[in-house]
Amino acid sequence: MQVYESLKEYVKGAEGSVATIGNFDGVHRGHQAIIRRARSLASGEGMRLVGMTFEPAPVKVLCPEKAVRRLSPLEQKVALLAAEGLDDLVVVQSEAAFFSQSAESFAEEVLVGRLGARHVVEGASFCFGRGRSGTVSRLGRLGAGLGFSVHTVGAERVDLGGSEPVVVSSTLIRALVEGGDLEGARRCLGRYYGLAGRVGSGRGVGRQLGFPTANLELYNPDQLAPRDGVYAGWATLANDSRSFYECGAQRYWAAIVIGRSKTFVDGGWQIEAHLLDYSGGEDLRGKHILLSLAARLRGQQKFGDRRMLSDAIAADCRRVRGILAAAEAGSGSL
Repeated sequence: MQVYESLKEYVKGAEGSVATIGNFDGVHRGHQAIIRRARSLASGEGMRLVGMTFEPAPVKVLCPEKAVRRLSPLEQKVALLAAEGLDDLVVVQSEAAFFSQSAESFAEEVLVGRLGARHVVEGASFCFGRGRSGTVSRLGRLGAGLGFSVHTVGAERVDLGGSEPVVVSSTLIRALVEGGDLEGARRCLGRYYGLAGRVGSGRGVGRQLGFPTANLELYNPDQLAPRDGVYAGWATLANDSRSFYECGAQRYWAAIVIGRSKTFVDGGWQIEAHLLDYSGGEDLRGKHILLSLAARLRGQQKFGDRRMLSDAIAADCRRVRGILAAAEAGSGSL
């Protein structure tokens, strides 16, 4: 997938394109359904599939008081969209002037003039233009005059154990992650919720206890993390963020700790992971790392001494092995 950092960089092809536009936070099952439909159209007509997204989320510029934690920082979003099959991704810097253009101007100048859209694929709730005045039905009318067709994809629904299936949305997934329902989040995402960034420097306490850890420095501090505690999950190591979801990625079972230490002098809030079967011996600092969370084992606890803490970590690791072995046997997507 080719990534363009502005609309001006993108050069449309003579054959036109299939386009889809959105914030794509989390790249959840709803987004995936839209991209599958767009991919099918693009493949059938020999066109490139181009996606357009925004950095940061438009709400952070237009209504900063309503901004929320994001499910996927840009680096992770790019990797996910590449894995879903986009040919091109245009990242538009969120600016008030861009969002103030009329629906007509957006359709003519952006969709046709810049992206060369012959088909546009969106969800039913898609809005565009000044004040979000443009709807999917209005886009269809504009497309009829500008030479592109509009395809609407219905909402995805999942069973979360209630009386009836619920519509998948980024808002729902945030609520599930914040509430500790990682399995519900997995059903909505189609994979386990992941925290992404680089390996930074730690205090070395884990190594002293016999359980060395990789300390995660989030790509974006605005990424949503679940409540403090110890988690079972997977650690994916890569030389670049776009490799996280590729076949053959280096993936290890991991005991993951989120929060502030209650046993030692507080070193601040952090995310660290002990990779259970990692034997590379190399310093992982600077590596890109994705921590996919499967289950919460317990909350943060204060232990009387290092031996007690070490024993607790060993017990956590045994539980991690059991949980992840069962998850992989059940073919849960990472």
